[in-house]
Amino acid sequence: MAASSEGAPVSALVWWIIPFLALIGGIGYAYWITKWKNRYENQTHRSVSNFRRFQESFKDSNESPTKGESVKQDLDSDRSS
Repeated sequence: MAASSEGAPVSALVWWIIPFLALIGGIGYAYWITKWKNRYENQTHRSVSNFRRFQESFKDSNESPTKGESVKQDLDSDRSS
């Protein structure tokens, strides 16, 4: 089957639109990298630092009770409430 002559202009238009949108996307990405990337990375670094601090707040010291003792203490405190 041969392509109809009516579909040829639409097909040609698609072959122009897709590269044009890709070009616009590439220019937009390049602009974002040059203008906003440092700001984004700083926020990400700050967020990661806060998360690490949050994780470290759960770490026990060397004198921490064993897991079983900790659970027992939690149960005892629940019963006394």
